[in-house]
Amino acid sequence: MLIDRALRAGVTIAAGTTVWGAGGHQLELAAQKRLTTLRYQALVVATGATEVVAPFPGWTLPGVFTTGALQTLLTEHGIVPGRRVVLAGAGPLQLVVAAALVNAGIEIAGVFEAARPSRFAVRHPATVVGGLRRHGDRLVEGLNSAALLMRHRVPVRRGWGITEAIGTSEVNGARIARLDHTWEPIPGTDLVLKCDTIAVHHGLIPSNDLLHLVGAGFEYRPALGGWVPIRDESMATTVRGVYAAGDCAGIGGAAMSGVEGEIAGIAAAAYVRGSSFTPGRELTAGLAAERRFRDMYGAIFRARPGLWTMATERTIVCRCEDVPRSAVSQAIDRGATTTATVKSLTRCGMGPCQGRVCWPLIAAVVESTTGMVQAPFTRRLPLIPVPIGRLCRVDE
Repeated sequence: MLIDRALRAGVTIAAGTTVWGAGGHQLELAAQKRLTTLRYQALVVATGATEVVAPFPGWTLPGVFTTGALQTLLTEHGIVPGRRVVLAGAGPLQLVVAAALVNAGIEIAGVFEAARPSRFAVRHPATVVGGLRRHGDRLVEGLNSAALLMRHRVPVRRGWGITEAIGTSEVNGARIARLDHTWEPIPGTDLVLKCDTIAVHHGLIPSNDLLHLVGAGFEYRPALGGWVPIRDESMATTVRGVYAAGDCAGIGGAAMSGVEGEIAGIAAAAYVRGSSFTPGRELTAGLAAERRFRDMYGAIFRARPGLWTMATERTIVCRCEDVPRSAVSQAIDRGATTTATVKSLTRCGMGPCQGRVCWPLIAAVVESTTGMVQAPFTRRLPLIPVPIGRLCRVDE
């Protein structure tokens, strides 16, 4: 109902739509096998997040998936990609997907969580209690998943991670190791497990390309996933009439996205009518509760710097352009001090994904050398690959 009211007021909501360009007060959309131009008075951007995987030797082998992709294949398409699965990374998504795989009759070789949630809870009980207030359902979901895995004797290890996918033409094993407090593998602790499928999830980063294109101001907030748009209490960005809600403006999860989306939608509708909107007590309280959970979650599961040390010099870091880590190191040795310069010298980020996959590693490598926070790659049109046939019929 909220979205219907907003659309009638002239608000465009960019969520779940393939946006390939923007200019002035219009969007270019790739929809129904052709391009469509959509004009707007106010724009609510809710474009979500991108799953992150820190590269490691063998991560490009067939049989390696992101955990989110594996979940989509299973729950939405009923596809089971393998018979024996290893899950590794950070966050409760690992447990939830592992439980779903067990229910589908798949053997789980192990679940390896880089973080140590119980240790954090002992050291920061007030943060955990405050974060879980009003979120008992999430705790129950996690506990139920863990209990199911325990009943099926699935090994679940915390403070462990994957360091290598083993195989030549496809995955036939995984090397895992214990991690130190920075999530760097501890030498001499590695084990090899037989498997044909590996699911990896190292967190999320905001997907806000569209906000960059419309000229929104950004700030670097590592706790929120990196670069996020500057917003006020109504979710308005620095561009008049443009609002940002959900994970594209800072990783917070589905529930927080819902609250922010409601605020942004009402504020945008008010803007179209020439008035202003200030969130009331109920929305403010709901948002505060979601932010407490977000802050707790980030403190436990946010990626640590040791994660980016797993890639060897021979490891491919840009899958689209087949660029190894050594090329990035050589670019830095030649004087590159920004990810943009590395991109120019190596072609990292010039493929179909436009750096969405490789940028986090390249940024981590350059930052570790220069000590400077790196800006995202420049966004260029189109934001997604568009078939030439659609461009030829743009006037239709």
